[in-house]
Amino acid sequence: MLFARSKGTRHDTTTPRAVLTPGAYVGPAIFQPKRRNDLRPDLRPAIGQSVELVFVSVAGPDERCAGQNIYMERPGSRGVLRGAWVADEDVRFIDPARMAAPPENPVVSARFDHPGNTIASNAPLILLVDDTRDTRELYSFVMTGVGFEVIHAEDGVTAIEIARSVLPNAIVMDLDLPRLNGLEAIQLLRADAATCYTPILVFTAHGEAAAAEAVKAGANAVALKPCLPDAFMEALTAILPFAGEVEQIRR
Repeated sequence: MLFARSKGTRHDTTTPRAVLTPGAYVGPAIFQPKRRNDLRPDLRPAIGQSVELVFVSVAGPDERCAGQNIYMERPGSRGVLRGAWVADEDVRFIDPARMAAPPENPVVSARFDHPGNTIASNAPLILLVDDTRDTRELYSFVMTGVGFEVIHAEDGVTAIEIARSVLPNAIVMDLDLPRLNGLEAIQLLRADAATCYTPILVFTAHGEAAAAEAVKAGANAVALKPCLPDAFMEALTAILPFAGEVEQIRR
């Protein structure tokens, strides 16, 4: 189990309780644990990935996440969480309209209304792909500061998995990535019908030559590091009108 008990400590929570039956399907979410010091090592690669969840129970008063809903992975899903249970505070539920397709064989159909965790349908959803934590945190702060929603990937393989399942409005892609570099990731995204039109802003420190290769691979725009927040947002928002056209194509 992901959470350890904390004896003698009560934690108040303002998280609303969903009226659900254990085993009820609640939808797709992004695994974003707030507390990572005691996170199981095998779960660290799951951070930022999408997962299908079902309701288990409400945490008891002696647990660290007291009063919050507890979830586990939907049976038959790809096992991102490796059997661990997660609470409201560690996941962000995704608007089903952003999914490429509804989940197959849900356990139970159930309504889940959770304004605190659900991504607003009118907020641009940006997938930020960068293997440097400081970069992800800084530019996530910049984007969320203007009302965008941001999800992360630390390598090219994870970026493709998230992009295919979540269908973000735009992708900010570094080029120097582990497992699969940015150019290769862009080429694979452009070859996939689900992501072939997704706007991509390449964000790199490799200079003009690499930028030209990125555009040739299919990127819509390039921002070179280091980049001031205003210049970064100007480059990103310039491709967002195209994101609106992508939504029309998908419909």
